[in-house]
Amino acid sequence: MMDVVFLTTSLHRGGAETQLVRIALQLKRRGWKVGILTLMPSSAFMAEVEAAGIPLMACSGGQSRIPLGMAFALVRLLRDWRPGLLITFNFPADALGRVCGWVAGTRRIVATLRTAFVKNGLRKQFYRFTEPLVLRTVSNSKAAIDYMLRQGLLSREKVEVIPNGMIAGDFPHPASREEVRRELGVEEGCFLWMAVGNLRAAKDYPTLLAAAARLAAARGRVFQVVVVGGGELQAALEAEADALELGTTLRFLGPRSDVPRLLRAADAFVLSSAWEGMPNTVMEAMASGLAVVATDVGGVRELLEPGLSGHIVPSGDPVALEAALASVMSLDENSRSAMGRAGRERILRDFDIERVVDRWEQVLKLHGTPGSASIG
Repeated sequence: MMDVVFLTTSLHRGGAETQLVRIALQLKRRGWKVGILTLMPSSAFMAEVEAAGIPLMACSGGQSRIPLGMAFALVRLLRDWRPGLLITFNFPADALGRVCGWVAGTRRIVATLRTAFVKNGLRKQFYRFTEPLVLRTVSNSKAAIDYMLRQGLLSREKVEVIPNGMIAGDFPHPASREEVRRELGVEEGCFLWMAVGNLRAAKDYPTLLAAAARLAAARGRVFQVVVVGGGELQAALEAEADALELGTTLRFLGPRSDVPRLLRAADAFVLSSAWEGMPNTVMEAMASGLAVVATDVGGVRELLEPGLSGHIVPSGDPVALEAALASVMSLDENSRSAMGRAGRERILRDFDIERVVDRWEQVLKLHGTPGSASIG
């Protein structure tokens, strides 16, 4: 019997998946019996999970996306593992987890909410009618909870905010700034902006590309924007960058597993998202001591203090985004470093992983099967 099983759609190097693995590893170290289930086969995080001795199983052995097959496999695995508490991450896993959990006899289910946005009316109806199947909905941001409450999709007495957690000791990375910039081919004196996130609609990279084009027209090519991440929109975004004649001013590095190291090369960080929950990438940039420009989405205001650790601009507004980028670039190095220090101090004070996992332990003790916990 498992104390807690985490269910996610897949384990790729996204924000929600990073948080799942961080929480699972910390709980395992504290003595809890932890398992991870994925709907689809995954390759990221395998080494960390296996080294910790955490069982990891996929409900699909190949590339099949047939929900019925996944559902049968999920019910079977839940019956085998008998979790004291099932915690679901990401919408497809949340949807199947709620229903299959009940079919499998798993009555203790905690859902997580990762963004302050619901894509369509069908999902809204799903949240509204299946809330009785979960004991609690935990979000990484107050903004997401407030959004769902305004929509009438959750019950106030069944929600809780537990922010994302950071392993502060991993940031900033010990690599030399000069070494990483050489590897990336960044010229001396070039101001380097870094953006990190999957190339999907939520990240709204078209707005970043438009802002970069405006900035290049106004200031010349004295800066570079490096985008780290992969996804289905890569070809379209590359074509858009070509149409804007950005050339080497904007580069796509593709998916990388060494983001903390890459951040050492940056002068500042930018997030252009259309919707978010509590963006890990902003937290990592702040922990790395970088000034941040971010759109006013999700829990960004719960992280950034405008004017102190960075700037917040409206989403979907390339003019405002360009102005904020230009403002940070105009700062002298000492002022920009002061912004970065303020952001890092905030992460250390309020988002350390140990404090976050303390709160997840309370969820397990309160909602897990009585007597299932390995520790008191």
